[in-house]
Amino acid sequence: MEFFKNKKQFSSLKNFSNNSFYLGIFFLPSALPISGVFLFISLIIAFFNSGNSYFKNKWNYPIFGFFSLMTFSCIRNSIDSGVNNMLIRDISLIWLDLFNWFPLFLLFWSSQLYTSNTIKRKKFARIILFSTFPVFVSCIGQYWLGWQGPISTLNGLVVWFMRPISQTGNLTGLFSNSNYLGCWLSVLFPFAAVSLKYKKNNLKKFLIILLNVFIIYLILLTSSRNSLSSILITLSFLKLKIIFFTLLFFLLTPIMINYFFPKLLFDFGKSFFPVNLINRFNTGTNIINFASSRFEIWEKTLLSIKNRPLLGWGAGIFPILYIILSGQFNAQHSHNLPLHLAFTYGAPLAISMAGMIFMIILKAYKVIFNNNSNDINKAWFISSLVMIFWHLSDIPYFDGKISILSWILLSGLCSIIKESEEEKLPILN
Repeated sequence: MEFFKNKKQFSSLKNFSNNSFYLGIFFLPSALPISGVFLFISLIIAFFNSGNSYFKNKWNYPIFGFFSLMTFSCIRNSIDSGVNNMLIRDISLIWLDLFNWFPLFLLFWSSQLYTSNTIKRKKFARIILFSTFPVFVSCIGQYWLGWQGPISTLNGLVVWFMRPISQTGNLTGLFSNSNYLGCWLSVLFPFAAVSLKYKKNNLKKFLIILLNVFIIYLILLTSSRNSLSSILITLSFLKLKIIFFTLLFFLLTPIMINYFFPKLLFDFGKSFFPVNLINRFNTGTNIINFASSRFEIWEKTLLSIKNRPLLGWGAGIFPILYIILSGQFNAQHSHNLPLHLAFTYGAPLAISMAGMIFMIILKAYKVIFNNNSNDINKAWFISSLVMIFWHLSDIPYFDGKISILSWILLSGLCSIIKESEEEKLPILN
């Protein structure tokens, strides 16, 4: 009887931890603090799972190395009185930046328990799609109904920004800027796109098509070039013709209207078509300016890294050094996550972390595409690839919603790899 009682308690705890994780995912885009509470509960319960020992997971060994390097870098930069006094820096920022990493290292490990098989990953995909409906509502309200934020609750813990379109010029929804919204929707899009293959019912399939068209439309309204590139990455893997023609419609129609009926585009088109994005590609000047600004920022970042390659400069000092190096733009960060890590914590940390992520991506690609894996695994890989792509020319990681999603996606790839390895193990009698 004791055995069955313990088994029942374990099953109850397991269900509670799963539900906590999925509730955390559901509240992630719209109410980050609430999401954090549920994800923290699921993380704590993961520690009590006897089959989920931290050091039984091979991916945690490099993570432990990252933890050590970052801590040592923070200690070294905190006691460097010469640099700290000269630049009049806030030393607390050095340590506060660790909260962008340490809790998420643990989430990376615990999330593998909740993404360990295809059924769990399908459930994650459904919940992350449903969780984005508040984002859709905020976008509709901001763009067409004139809603203006910030709207906050829980004493300012939950904030929907919804900046006036007249100020931003681009769609932001409840996010603080259009790039964050573009990143979130771009990463979500592969999960919505593969849903087309699961729906045989004509009505349900039609609704899924509308959802995909709507997501593409909102992505284009962010006027983000990274967002447009992300759509193309997804299409190149999934080869969905209907989505491709939808993209062409939104991009080519305003160009044709502008050519034949320019007044119509001015009166009506600007409130419907992604005119701002198209204007960014109308002349080569915008593309050249974008490229030159990124290259200039990266050049200054590399010069800074060269001066302190091993342990970096610490957090909160990039804008100061950028100005000292005669930076030409209003750059608050390096616009490239590996460079940001090298600048903040040193090149060894940046190279080792980028190497681990590259290894996960490479192994996952071989497992998923060489073995003709299921569509959810393919969508998971594409979403992860899109997330990595975004961080090569921007750092949406600074938004907590996106950093959490980033590590859960990586965690899911590790689960896919592990699942494939276990399937190949010989069965011992």
